[in-house]
This record gives sequence, C-alpha cells and structure tokens, in this order.
Amino acid sequence: MANCRKPYIAGSRRRSVKRRLYQTGPDRYEYALTRKGTDIILVIQALAQVGDKWKIAAEVGPPLKFINKHSGRPLKVALVDEKSGEVVLLRDNRPQAGPGADDLVRWRLTKFGM
Repeated sequence: MANCRKPYIAGSRRRSVKRRLYQTGPDRYEYALTRKGTDIILVIQALAQVGDKWKIAAEVGPPLKFINKHSGRPLKVALVDEKSGEVVLLRDNRPQAGPGADDLVRWRLTKFGM
C-alpha cells in the first residue's frame, strides 16, 4: 500500500504531495499538498459542488461550504471565458484537441461527437 503513494511523492518536477517525518519509533509521516498540489483543491471543490446540487449528503444541507475569507460570501467553481472573464454555461462548453493531443485523443473527439 505504501508503494501506491511513491509515484506521487517522488520526483521534484511532478511532486504534488510532500512528505514530512513528524515522529520516529515508529516512523510516522505527514502528507501535505505542495504549491503545485493545491490546484487539486479546485477539483475537490467542484466535486463537492456536484454533491451539494444533487443533495448527496442529506436534506439538512452540505457538510462543507467554501467561502471568500474576506467577505464571507459563498463561492462556487465556474467555467469562465479566458479573455473576457464572462461565465460560460456548461452547455456551451466543448472539448477541442490542443497542441499536445495525440491520435487517440483526436479519435476520441471524433468518435464521441465532441
């Protein structure tokens, strides 16, 4: 099981999680997100937002809220036009092959009508 984490921790260029020894005998480690790894928070927030929309937790409300630390107002993840900053509706979003797309990615885009 410990080996499962190794690819995510090893290698400074790809590291999104850092490991710090906080106890010896037996050795115990704390795992924390690096600066690069903090982008994962956006994914977690988006998943929580979907769960809240479909009331997966319960009828009493979401177990966790994301708020602006300055205003206290709730936040949500949204698709935003890169140039104009305008919010884009999900139905207006579509994937497109980027410069790093290989033949498999291009095939998938054509096969699934995207």
